[in-house]
Amino acid sequence: MLNYCQRKLHYSFSSEAKSARDLCKKVGYLPLGLIHLRGYLAQDKRVTLIRLAQVLEERGAIELTKDRYLDAVPLFATFWLSWEKVKDEAARDLFQLAAYFPEASPIPLWILGLAVGLGETNDIFEPLGKTRLLLQEVSLLEELSDDQVRLHPLIREFSRSLTIEDSDRGEKMLEEAARKIVIEFQDLNRLEQRAQHVGYWQCLEQIRAARVYLELLDSKKAVYLKLLEHWMDLESHILGSVEWSPDILPGLFYQQLYNRAVEESQPFFESKKAPAQWIKLLAPVGAEDHALIRVLAHGMRNEVLASKQKNERYVPLTCRRDDGKRGRKQRKEQRISDLVWQKVWSMGYWV
Repeated sequence: MLNYCQRKLHYSFSSEAKSARDLCKKVGYLPLGLIHLRGYLAQDKRVTLIRLAQVLEERGAIELTKDRYLDAVPLFATFWLSWEKVKDEAARDLFQLAAYFPEASPIPLWILGLAVGLGETNDIFEPLGKTRLLLQEVSLLEELSDDQVRLHPLIREFSRSLTIEDSDRGEKMLEEAARKIVIEFQDLNRLEQRAQHVGYWQCLEQIRAARVYLELLDSKKAVYLKLLEHWMDLESHILGSVEWSPDILPGLFYQQLYNRAVEESQPFFESKKAPAQWIKLLAPVGAEDHALIRVLAHGMRNEVLASKQKNERYVPLTCRRDDGKRGRKQRKEQRISDLVWQKVWSMGYWV
């Protein structure tokens, strides 16, 4: 844009040269503003500097919300031109919600996708990817690596000013965003699928990131994700083990988190479809920490693995040695099951 203006200024007595000087002056000679103006000229070859200066003069600039950006007030006129090109409501919400992340910090797109209801897949064939591309084309969003984006500090303040300007719509948008994020994590079956897909520890990090974002939105719903984060951290002794999988212990993920919720009188976390077999806590019993079950199961699992490595028979001494491999395996599983059930009954569980 600056080079273009310099070429036009060569003919200093032309109307184009005057418009070029006016444009540079209106954006305070700041590179970010010139980049935005260049984008308009690149998108529509019919737009002249005279027309661009005229539109910028008509639209004016909106005031910044923080005094430290007073020197950049003229830029907001160019941002407003970009904003008016965004007609899609989901794209507008995503842009405004992105401004609640800390200044100049990488923004994970998957959180914004959940907040707006666009999903978590960031490619051009999915709604989230299409929305991201739309905002990039009007220079309101900067794409980073690893499905992250970033807002320029001035664009971020512009976005926040939009929310403040229309406070009623802004409050509804924030409430709806918090609701959609929490819904994604409150269904225990969907949460288990997430843990299987990305891994238990990555799932825990996603819950933590979503909780932090809800706190940035000043949402009261952040308390639910804080509870879930705490429970997932406590249950990591067994659920975070690489040895655990739904094929080995089906229903364990659902069981442990559901019972945690019941024990703390938090019926918020549930699912319409419970596992076929699991140990259900009907009411808070004030029993000892359930982590003992995890320690017990983990210890027995380690013992079984150790016995396999040593090629030892993990069976009662009274078992006959000629019963075959299948019989020994069944008795071993039965022994583990009996021990777990004894511990379960001692802790006040009911089926």
